[in-house]
Amino acid sequence: MKKKGFTLMELIVVIAIIGVLAAILVPAMLGHIKKAKITVANSTATDVIKTINAIVGDDAQHDSFATLGTGDFGFNVNVGTAIEEVVDDDDNKLSDYIGTYSDALANQDFAFYAKDGVAIAAAAKNGRYYGTYPAILTNKNYDELMTTKSMEFALSLAKDQLGIEIDDNTEDSDD
Repeated sequence: MKKKGFTLMELIVVIAIIGVLAAILVPAMLGHIKKAKITVANSTATDVIKTINAIVGDDAQHDSFATLGTGDFGFNVNVGTAIEEVVDDDDNKLSDYIGTYSDALANQDFAFYAKDGVAIAAAAKNGRYYGTYPAILTNKNYDELMTTKSMEFALSLAKDQLGIEIDDNTEDSDD
């Protein structure tokens, strides 16, 4: 009577086939995971722009957030304070409004560029991934552009995409 079962050679062949498939699929899946994280970060940056402009737009009738002039601003909504203290007429912080308007932005670090009270470019940090608005970071160019870079660098990429030239030189008045 002959016993039924797999031979050692058959088992080795099956394991080798599984190993080859894993070697092909794992890097491809890691690329998709990275692409998804970059997409989420880019989406968060877009949400930042929409949220801030909605807040400023809703509050415009009171002429609030007058300090939201031209320049770079940064927040961590969880901390609830702005890098630059942007407040409305009643001393309410813009970061407090953001937490109210968009819970999705809680615990997020982000920066945005405003011109004349309108947010037009943003960068958001999602873990170690940075997103930009307009979205210019992709799976292909992320490592080249963002390895060891900062959120400020991501914001500068967004500004470049919009063709914004920042003149950091202050003009001295003649006395």
